[in-house]
Amino acid sequence: MLRTPAARAAAAAVPWALLAGGLVAVGATSAQAAPGDADVVGLMEVENNGDTAVKALVDRLNAAVGAGACTWVRHPDPGTDAIHVALIYRPAEVRPVGGPVSVRDEVFERPPPAQTFRRVRGGEPFTVIVNHSKSKSCGAATGPDADRGDGQGCWNARRVRQAEAVAAPARTVPHPLVTGDLNSYGAEDPVKTPRAAGLASQTERFVPAPRRYGHVYDGQAGELDHAPAGRSLARRVTGAAIWHINSDEATVLDYDTEDNPPSLYRPDAFRSSDHDPVLIGLRMH
Repeated sequence: MLRTPAARAAAAAVPWALLAGGLVAVGATSAQAAPGDADVVGLMEVENNGDTAVKALVDRLNAAVGAGACTWVRHPDPGTDAIHVALIYRPAEVRPVGGPVSVRDEVFERPPPAQTFRRVRGGEPFTVIVNHSKSKSCGAATGPDADRGDGQGCWNARRVRQAEAVAAPARTVPHPLVTGDLNSYGAEDPVKTPRAAGLASQTERFVPAPRRYGHVYDGQAGELDHAPAGRSLARRVTGAAIWHINSDEATVLDYDTEDNPPSLYRPDAFRSSDHDPVLIGLRMH
């Protein structure tokens, strides 16, 4: 999973250009790795302007690694929020099976897309569902969505309902994998919900507890981005990792040169976002 956090301010051309440079460095590193790596990538916080933003990112990625190396799934219902989630993939390695579907439920501001893929060389299909749950920022939270003082923040009830809505279609698609920013830590209700539906955390399975973090807030590290897999797919997972290229890096190094010294910025993978990517290995043949 990669995050494009400048999406809400994408009108600022310079930050976008710098951000894209970092994300392309991440994507190029993955796309040029051994066959089978980064064949499908879920993106968080892409500007919701049709396919314009995701196409711009894919075009830059293809310019770096080779024409036609990557393409994207057309989101059937990106929602009305300023940002949405997206899927890009390598057509030389995997092909869509059928068209994308959207998890349609009024509980989502950013409806999750679901797409089934199969390796070009054959094998079992697998389905990727990309979700970005409601944040913990309180805003207009009232009633069950207000902060209940249990450490889970505001909108926890909404995030539980979103997790339930994602888990429902995961029961009916082949070999499901849910990826994304659930805006919940491992012991919180929205992460327990997929577990109860038979979706098991692959980072909890493979990543040692001291390394199981992907975001730092107020000096505290935690895991907000998760990758629960259905039982049938979990048997085919070869490993999982959290790539610590962002959360360990100082914010002064990132692309936002309005607040940071421009001389410190480098167009590489480090501090290209505020969340670390989660990597999942699959054996589908």
